[in-house]
This record gives sequence, C-alpha cells and structure tokens, in this order.
Amino acid sequence: MVKILIVEREGHFKAAWKDLFSSQRFIVDTTDDDIYSGLRLRSSGDYDIIIMDAGADSEGIELCRQFRSSGGSTPILLTTNKRSSEELEEGLDAGADDYMAKPIKLRELSARVRALLRRPPQIAPDILRAQQVELDSAAGTVSLAGNLVQLHPMELNLLEFLLRHPDQVFSPDALLERVWNGHGAASLGSVRTHIKTLRHKLHETSHSSIIETVRGRGYKVASTPPGTAQISSKAVRLVVPSQQGLEL
Repeated sequence: MVKILIVEREGHFKAAWKDLFSSQRFIVDTTDDDIYSGLRLRSSGDYDIIIMDAGADSEGIELCRQFRSSGGSTPILLTTNKRSSEELEEGLDAGADDYMAKPIKLRELSARVRALLRRPPQIAPDILRAQQVELDSAAGTVSLAGNLVQLHPMELNLLEFLLRHPDQVFSPDALLERVWNGHGAASLGSVRTHIKTLRHKLHETSHSSIIETVRGRGYKVASTPPGTAQISSKAVRLVVPSQQGLEL
C-alpha cells in the first residue's frame, strides 16, 4: 500500500486530504497542529510521498531543503496560500517535485499525487546490500557471500523491494499490493511461498534469515544480524595473559 505523510497546519485541509487518500486505501500519517515542531522527515523510505505546507514564513520550504540535503528522495508536493512566482521558484529549487496553491481541488490533488507516484525514483542505487546478500538491480543478479544465487523474476522483485526498505515491516497484503501490483493470479499464499523460497535459496531458515518474520505484522529485511548490539557485559570475561597471571 502507498504510505503518505501530510504536513499541514490548517486542520480543515489536513482532514479533507486525509479522508481523500484514506478512501483510496493509502496509509495516511499527519503531523500535529504545530507541524514544524519536532517534525522528522527521514530519508529511509518511510513514505512514498509527502504533501507539505510551504508555511507562512517558508518553514516548509526550508524543511524540504534540509530533507534533500540529508539524502531524502521521497517525492514532495508543496502546498501554499501564496501564488507568487518567487515562492514557486524557491520551493522547486529547495527540492520540491510539484507545487499547488490553495484552495486545492481534491480531484486535482489526487491526480498530482498519482503522477508523482508514477515517476521513477530520483535516487535509486543499483547495488543493495544487507548482511551477506548483495543485489545488483541493473544486472538483475543476487549473490550470497560472493556466490551467485539464481532467482526467478518475482523472487528478485520481492527481494529488491525489501532491500530498498530495510528494517521496515510489510504485511503480506502490503507486499501483494506493492510487489505483485494487484496481479489477478497472485494471492497471500504467493507471498508466503516466495518468502519461503527466498529463504531456501539464500541458505537460510525463518530463525536465521535476513528476511525476518515479525509476529502478527509481516516481514522485513534486517540490515544487521539479530543480536549484534545485544552483548551483555556480564557475559564477557576478558583474560589478559601476563607474567603475573592477572585475570580481568
């Protein structure tokens, strides 16, 4: 499913846009009334698109600029109460992908969002890695610890999608929608079967895999092996050989 973030101070606009995209089966997140307080726009692919108010004093434009400077690639649609060409130019220079002046017709907003979602990602690395798995999307190859692994096209698509969204949990329904794109012959069973096949081909099990099962929620690719940061100091006993035979 498409996940959208609405960054908007005016409550009536925020409510109307949330209702619009929720009715289209988007996952919609919104900010609080004070939209510029503690707002976190991350570059890890949390959202598929961001609708952001430019702000009375161009705060939204500055947030857009900071987001792009930090490597954020999510499409951004800026909205504004102004209609000046200067603000339009400033917003686009800051990294916005599109710009709309309020009041905004819902059908036009929906069409603009669909157009942005159809655009190929501006920043999409060809080489994706997680632990010992490497995927070259340009060459269509996957390797495990340097050894090539043969995958069918849909297995490759599924693995690539998960690698592009590391540490994010996707339900079987969401994977069916995003990877199979509503293909009529696919089912939730297809998702589970492909997950199982991927684990087998990567010589992994559900208990030891870069593709983790999150109980009751779905699946995710773990960017680091489980437990790597959970070493207890109580379990570590360091012995330092010396002439005195000291033990620490």
